[in-house]
Amino acid sequence: MTALAASGQQAAAMRVYEQLRRRLDHELGLRPGAELADSFMRVLRQELSAAPGFLAVSDIDTEMADGISRCRDEDAWDSTLTT
Repeated sequence: MTALAASGQQAAAMRVYEQLRRRLDHELGLRPGAELADSFMRVLRQELSAAPGFLAVSDIDTEMADGISRCRDEDAWDSTLTT
């Protein structure tokens, strides 16, 4: 959940929490503990950010992603042609 939120996917993080909360309740009759509840509150407050040196998914623009794909494709062709 926190990894999703830190990567800019807050809605997905909240869905994970809700699924876990329901599962704890239905299968074990439990509520989320303090640590999980605290993590959820940090997600709600948008207090989680990407780790240094990593880009959130939302930070990567399409042009950059296309360029990366082209480089990988060229590397694959290069290795195929030299073997």
